[in-house]
Parts: sequence; structure tokens; C-alpha cells
Amino acid sequence: MAVQPPPPRPIEVLPPPPRPSDVPRCLMLPPSRTIRLFDRVDVFQNLDKSLGPDVRGTSFRSVALHGIGGVGKSSVACSYMEARFKESVYDVGLWVSGEKPASLRQSFTDIALRLKLPGANPQHHEANFHLVHDWLQSTDRSWLVVYDNVESAEILMPYWPTSTNGRAIITTRNDSLAFEPASDGLEVTSWDDKTGSKFLLHLLKKNIDRQSAETVDDSAFALAKRLGGHALMISQMAGLIHRYKFPIEDFLAVYLRNPQTTHERDEFKAIWEASFASLSKDSKPLMGVISFLMPDNITPEIFANVEGRHFPADLSFCDNDFRLLEALAELFGLALVKKDEDTGIMSVHRMVQTQFKYFLSPEQRLRYFENAVALIFDLFPSEDIEVGQMYENWEMCNRHIQHVINLRDCFAEEQKLPGNFQVSFKLCELLLRSQRFLLESNEMKDFEETCRVNLMVVECLEPGAQKESYKATIISHQAQMAENLGDHETAIRLHKEDYKIQLAKQPRNLYFLSYTAGNLGYSYSSAGNQTEALKWFQTSREWWSNMPNRPLNILVNEARAYILLGDLETAEKLLDSFEKQARSDKSQGWAMNADGYFAIGVFDLHRKDFESAEQHFSAARQAWLKGDQTRLHPFYGACLYKLGVVYLSQGKVEAAINHLRDSVVITQADKDKRPAEHARVLFKLSEALSQDASDDSLDEAVKLRDEAEVYLRKQDPNTNNFSTDEAYDRFVTLDRR
Repeated sequence: MAVQPPPPRPIEVLPPPPRPSDVPRCLMLPPSRTIRLFDRVDVFQNLDKSLGPDVRGTSFRSVALHGIGGVGKSSVACSYMEARFKESVYDVGLWVSGEKPASLRQSFTDIALRLKLPGANPQHHEANFHLVHDWLQSTDRSWLVVYDNVESAEILMPYWPTSTNGRAIITTRNDSLAFEPASDGLEVTSWDDKTGSKFLLHLLKKNIDRQSAETVDDSAFALAKRLGGHALMISQMAGLIHRYKFPIEDFLAVYLRNPQTTHERDEFKAIWEASFASLSKDSKPLMGVISFLMPDNITPEIFANVEGRHFPADLSFCDNDFRLLEALAELFGLALVKKDEDTGIMSVHRMVQTQFKYFLSPEQRLRYFENAVALIFDLFPSEDIEVGQMYENWEMCNRHIQHVINLRDCFAEEQKLPGNFQVSFKLCELLLRSQRFLLESNEMKDFEETCRVNLMVVECLEPGAQKESYKATIISHQAQMAENLGDHETAIRLHKEDYKIQLAKQPRNLYFLSYTAGNLGYSYSSAGNQTEALKWFQTSREWWSNMPNRPLNILVNEARAYILLGDLETAEKLLDSFEKQARSDKSQGWAMNADGYFAIGVFDLHRKDFESAEQHFSAARQAWLKGDQTRLHPFYGACLYKLGVVYLSQGKVEAAINHLRDSVVITQADKDKRPAEHARVLFKLSEALSQDASDDSLDEAVKLRDEAEVYLRKQDPNTNNFSTDEAYDRFVTLDRR
């Protein structure tokens, strides 16, 4: 065969897991934190009771700090962890942003990097989580993890410790978390009037004329009483008093002249209106954008004035660095936004975001939302239409995906409100880009929700060709996910719907037509209909006929169809073409190389050249890792599975068992979404164990074989064939088969 295997690579030797004593004392605090904790001694004492005075050698304990937004839950947790760390109660204190799966993933990556765990990498979110998870289980260090601002148990549970030691604190508005998963709960309440007034005076101690102490005390008490002892509201009021340099009694008089009487919390609205109404023409639209972003990770580059960037009209002042700094300083001075001086990262309280959005008119809210979309649109990478993939841009995508998800969720919330929230095409385009990334990175839940919301966005657009084009792309992405999950029938139906839309376009887009036809060929091949698959691959070839360099992924997928058809000669020619084109075009990148090597390995297996197959599957695995991507991606798991198959075919039973066990760890994560793919690894591991001499291995082999049948029935309840590789492979997408 003309296809030459890559030179043998040395066996990858991973560093040993860190010993518990390898990690020094470490304290991770949130990027933006308050230093204004005041009079929470009782909460500290209750936390000590809940978590226990002796944290070493005791079982895992956890507590949920719950209460309304803005009462200081995060400040309490942060200060408590810092205090007990300084007292050496804990050797390690860790901070996790718990709002969304995206922020949880990023937090565990930050922890893995901060602890310097072997194998930690900025892009390996799933792998980093498991590194931290394993460390928490094995270390003899005393540790405390704070999960901040958790919305629901559903979001939290995948990241909850399963250790038998250690401590955890949850901060949340959801008091149900005090029952599950936390083992105890503490409510952080607003202060009584006296304590609230003391807090206000504490914040204003530099502004107060002590000669009028009695008047000041009375005014502070009256104001704190009006605010219901709410920590954030008091802090906001102190910011206004400081900014306007009013005596507290004068400010109280101004405030009391504008009481709200419709319900008991109208005073709160007055406070927010006073803060928001004071914003300048620059700071107001800036606050508008910030109110729609992920609150805890607002990086300076979002507003950076780089060459060639065009800001929305409301934000044109961002072209002037000084005006931008002035506008931000105004937000900092009003305590609406915080900034970490070391990292430059800004944060905003969710209550501030919510209240500001409702302070705006519907027209302003829509305009500022569109501005936020435009800023993130500038930063989030777009798909290279000729390559049809985003793998090379994963690093940049990871930096901004949290903001895209937040914009998505904000749009969905706006649709529940009265009025016409008519967005522009940019939101749809931004969500399309994120869909591609989420699809490739195997973030299935976020992918499905993004597609659902994006279809809502499409319905808001004006009728026309562009609207139909966006709809077709969403359908294409949904089809690819269906295929990825082994639902070939749904994938074919959706791809045909996409193809019909592409055909109706005037003028026709030959790139899209060729890719869509190629996708149909791929899905028909996965479904076992190679004759129909080759017809569609030929159609794809015809659409591309007048353009150079047919996409390598379509070329490789066509070769796969010929392999399954048994025409190894034609498959070999196509794979030769792949290697030739890949060598001449270095821009294809690590993912395409991994895919190509994997396909050649499958070719080698079909001709029973196990030595060459081993080299090519190893090359596919190394190419994937070269892209600094997660070791828990399904493709990486498929590489391990195929190596296990090769080793078993060579009689290398121990090596086969080791690789198949590693593959099971990966497929286990998605076993409910991809039951057949998990089942095939269990089936093959059962075969390998049955060839091992150990009695324990034989018992495990029987158990795994039964488990494989259970999962295969989840994919196909009517199946009665559990004894062949094909019984499982037919539900696995083509590029991992």
C-alpha cells in the first residue's frame, strides 16, 4: 500500500499522580472580592459548628449559605475561608464559580493549574476536573472548597466532591441546596436596624463629621431601617453618599422626598434608580453591556480598542482610552462594578445586573443587549468555511464561551417578557459559531440549549434568504449531533431538510451544497447503506468540481465508506490522496491529521495489518493530544478502544486490557447519551479479560458482558445480537467506528 505509516513513536509515559504532600499550602480567592465584611461573627461560629472544629481525619462535611441576593453570602464564605486558612485549620482553600457549567469547568481548570497538578492544561476542562477530583480524594491536606453563587443542584452535582474527607461551602439563593447536596444549611439574613446602621457608618467613617455624631447616628439608623438591613443596598447607598459628598442627614432628606408606596420594597427601587440615574452618557451604555455578560469574568479585552475594531454608536467612546477609563472609574466609584487590581478582571453582582436591566426602557434594554452581542461577536472566532471546522480556534472559544451562553440565556428570558425584543442577525451568527464549538468539544447540554434558543432567534429575524440560511445551519448542526449520538435516521432526515434549503437558495452556495451532500454520505455510511452513501459523496464531489482542494474530511469519509463496502483498493487511493494533500497543506491542523490517521488505522485493521494499525491509531492519539485538547473527548476514547482491539488481535492481552479500561473511563461519562459506544468498549474489555488467566478476570468478564448487553438494549430495545463487534459498531458514528 502506498500509505506509509508514521515512524514509531516512543511509548507515552505519563507522570505519576502527585503525592498528597506534593501540593504546598494554597489559598484561592475570587478574582474580585469585597474587603467590607462586617459583624458576621455569628455566621462564622455557626460555620465552625457545621463543618466541625477538627477537619483532619474526619468525614466529608458541607454547608449551604443561603439567603436573598446581596446580603453578603459570598463575602462571608470568602472571609471565613481566608481566616481559617491563616489559622492553619485548612491547608488548601479553593474558590469555584458555580453559576453555570461553563464557569464550573473553568474554575476546576484554574484550580488544577494553580495546584500545578501533573497533566493540567488550560484547554483540558474535563480532564482538569478529574485531576482535581482525584487529588481531593487522595490528599492528606485539609481542604475547603467554596462553590459560589450556585443556582441549582442539577448544575452543581457533576462537580460535587465524592471524597470521604474535606469540607465544602455552597453560597446560593436556593435554600433547597441546604438539604441536598449539602449536609447542613445556614441562612445569611439582612441585619437588624441597629447593626445595619453600624455597617453604614463603618463604610462612611472617612466622610463623617464627628461633631454631629448624634445626628449622624440617627440618620444612619433611619436609613438602614428603610433599607431593611440589606448589605448590598446599604453599600450602594454609602457609595452614593460618598460620591455626592452629602452629609448623611441631607442625603436622607433627599431620599425620603421620593418614597415608593406601592409595596414594601419600593425603597429598594429608589436606591437603584438613584445610582443608575446618576450615570453619565458614557458609563450608562457601558453598564448596559456589563448587565448582559457573565458577571464574574469580564475581561479588559472585551472593551479593548484594537486596530480595525468598530464599536457600536453607544460605545464609540471606547475608541478613546481615557474616556473608557473615566466611564469605568464611574462604575467602580458607585460600587456597581468591581475590578481585581492584579488581573484586571471585572465583576458585577447579579442583583445589580438584574435591577439595571429593569431600570432601562425596553428600547434601551434591546439596544444595550445588541451592543453586548456586538462586542462578543468581535472576539468569538468564526468557522473557516473552506475547512468546515473550528478545532484550531478552541483556545479563543474557551475564553469567551461563558459570555455567549449568558447572552443566550438573557435572550431566552427576554422572550418571556411582554414587548418585542427584535434582535439583529449578529446574535444568530454568534450562536451559530458557538454551536460549532460546542458540537466539536462535546458539550452536549449547552449545544442542545443553544440550538433551541437560536431557532427562537431565527423566528425574530426578517423573512428572507439570510433567515433560511441560518435555519439551515442550525438544522445541519442538529443533524451532526444526532449522528454523533448514533441516531443515524434522525441525522439523515435533518441533513435532507438542510440540503433542500441549500438547493432553493439563489444564488446557490457551492461550498454548503458540497458539505451537505458529504454529510448525507457520512450519515448513510454510518447507517450501513454504503451504496446510497457513495451516491451522495459523488454528488458532493460534483458540487466541488470547479474549486481546488476538496475538503480532506469529506475525502476521508468517502474512503471510510469504501472500506465498509469492502473495496479496499479504492479506499487506499483516497487515503493516499489525503496524505498527499495533508502534506502539501499544513493549515489543516491537528484534528484533521488525527481523523486521517484514525481512518488509515481502520483500513489497516480491515486488511489485518495489525502492526501498521497500531502505529496509525497511536499517531491519531498523539495528533489529538498535540492539539492540547481534553483526554476525555469521545475521539480520544475511540483511539484507546482501537488500540485495545489491535493489541487483543496481536495477543497482547495485558496491553489490550489497560487501553480498554482507559477507554471505559471516557465512554462512562456519556453512557446515557451514547449507550452503544459505551457498550462496545465493555464488550471488548470482556473479551480481553476472558483471555486472562486470573479467576477474578473471568468473573469480571461475565459481569461486563452482561453490562454491555444492558447498554446496547438502551440504544436498541429490539436487538438480539450481542456477540459481534458489528452489533455495537452500527450505532457508533463513522469517524469513531
